[in-house]
Amino acid sequence: MQFQFAMKLDPNYDTPPHQMIHFQVFQAASTGKGRKVPGIEPGGPILSLRIVPQSRRSTESDQVQEFIIVVRNPAATKLYYYGTRDPGVLYRGTMRKGVWTRFNFELLSVEKGSETGGRIRAFMNGRQIVDYRGAWGFSPTAYGAWRDLGLELGAYRSADKTGTQTVYFDNIAVSR
Repeated sequence: MQFQFAMKLDPNYDTPPHQMIHFQVFQAASTGKGRKVPGIEPGGPILSLRIVPQSRRSTESDQVQEFIIVVRNPAATKLYYYGTRDPGVLYRGTMRKGVWTRFNFELLSVEKGSETGGRIRAFMNGRQIVDYRGAWGFSPTAYGAWRDLGLELGAYRSADKTGTQTVYFDNIAVSR
């Protein structure tokens, strides 16, 4: 699967107090299917682009927002550092507010026994920023997740009661 989009954060975009997801490949958990594994919650965003929350920012500039590209699999735990020290974080970078940024993603999935994964490549403004080979997503037979994947662009997660997060998308293309 390949997909691309251009994304622009509004010049008045406020850093959210909690992580904000603007892009995700989503795999839904199914009920009553597959084998349940204790301690593993399948489904949810298995690949995402998230804005780093205020408490984890490292830059002082109000002209940029920090973001991470995250993969989710049975071994990936919850985010703490919002950086590559977290097992699922593939990349941490910045984007300027008010400027269009182009993202391209290529996913090649492979299922081996009860494990799923494959290769993920990500490009930002034509420059490769991720070339990951490993586990991503959840095997439908082992974890009780749907085989189908969804693609979502928008503003997801906790609402910011004091600030504003406006994001624009353009030039969206998806191919399978």
